[in-house]
Amino acid sequence: MFDLDRWEEIWQTISRNRKRSIMTAFGVFWGIFMLTIMLGAGLGLKNALFSQLGDMSVNSCFFWGGRTSIPYKGLPSGRYWQFENEDLVAIKKQVPNVRSVGSVIWGSEYKFSRNDKKGDYSLVNPNDHVNFGQSTNDVFPSCGKMAALKLISNAQEQLKRLETALMDKSKEFDAVIKMGRTQLQDAVPIRLGQEFHAYASAIRRDIKRFDNAKEEIRCLNLGGTAIGTGLNADVQYFHRVVKNMSTLTGEELVQSYDMIDATQNLDSYASVSGIVKNCAVNLSKMCNDLRLMSSGPRTGFGEINLPARQNGSSSMPGMINPVIPEVVNQVAFNIIGNDMTITMAAEAGQLELNAFEPIIFYNLFESLETLASAVNTLVDNCIVGITANEEHCRKQVENSIGVITAICPYVGYETAANIAKEALRTGRQVRDLILEKGLMDEKQLNTVLNPYTMTEPGILGKDPMDQLR
Repeated sequence: MFDLDRWEEIWQTISRNRKRSIMTAFGVFWGIFMLTIMLGAGLGLKNALFSQLGDMSVNSCFFWGGRTSIPYKGLPSGRYWQFENEDLVAIKKQVPNVRSVGSVIWGSEYKFSRNDKKGDYSLVNPNDHVNFGQSTNDVFPSCGKMAALKLISNAQEQLKRLETALMDKSKEFDAVIKMGRTQLQDAVPIRLGQEFHAYASAIRRDIKRFDNAKEEIRCLNLGGTAIGTGLNADVQYFHRVVKNMSTLTGEELVQSYDMIDATQNLDSYASVSGIVKNCAVNLSKMCNDLRLMSSGPRTGFGEINLPARQNGSSSMPGMINPVIPEVVNQVAFNIIGNDMTITMAAEAGQLELNAFEPIIFYNLFESLETLASAVNTLVDNCIVGITANEEHCRKQVENSIGVITAICPYVGYETAANIAKEALRTGRQVRDLILEKGLMDEKQLNTVLNPYTMTEPGILGKDPMDQLR
């Protein structure tokens, strides 16, 4: 049913350029899974080598075949194994101090002697004993989900750091008034601190979505064996293995209420990938804003300064590029592409199994890991070092015709529009034109055109109680 040679070839191909950390995370959970079976389920250990493997070279000092690849000294002390009764009798004859409960033995160490035949599976068979009651179809996805849970938690921690850094900047820049823009055109004033607060709110939403991602992926089909029916899985193993995995990993893992559904349908991965993609979209949009607001320094927006991290050009001295936001943009582009791959792979399943989990895990792990790394460098190498050009922002507000919007309730839209056109044509300030035409007195105009109050709700210069009537 499972061609390991072919599997290893495929896995090596897609993993050639993979970062070691992801493979390590996956390997750790595979190892934890095997330990769980021994300690908790009481029914054997998952062996990654299957019947199609064939012969492998084994050090001459060991007296077992290639399929038993892990160099045991025998039965590790304190480990559970399950055997048929006749095998148990044979083992008891050779292993000292072995204890048994039914067909489950608790063995002390046994050192093979020179009289043991290399490759003899009469006592311990890798298929009948070691691989007892398990299938790649439930083990592999369960390991993948547990690895993804750890990566989700790591990404979430980095996002929390980002939220905190953005909130700190929102307080620092609360008094900095600048022009808001829609379609890149002057709109109405806004505080720079409000913009950073909005970024923090978006990230806070993403953090909550990551909690939903954990809920999607903590359901395991472990115990479902080949297609989710649980054939050949001991009943005790079936009911205990996920609970023991929760204990060992510290994660709140649950067994799926419908194991057949959990084995054949991979929509949970598509959902998690979508959540990661949404976060990438928010991050990329925020970094677009940072690049725009820092553009210049003299002929662009020039509203903020990003920390200089490298020379921007080998041919243009003095140029400093927004390299950290650009890194985040590129990570986001890749995550969006990964999401499409994961979506198509989740859709491509047939009947009782989806054969495309390897590419799903490869891309999901990459998305989660690169997202966390991108956020980490964004916080440390960009956000915390941003400064504001407060005076430049103030002058832009004063020279903008966008402030005319606050005058509309007093003079009407048409009159306000004509003043805006005249200010744009002549280069004069809106304030001067309004006073010149006698449309408002100076005291009232100063109240209405107060840049800070323009960033709050209400009709400026009118009694709030009058506005409620």
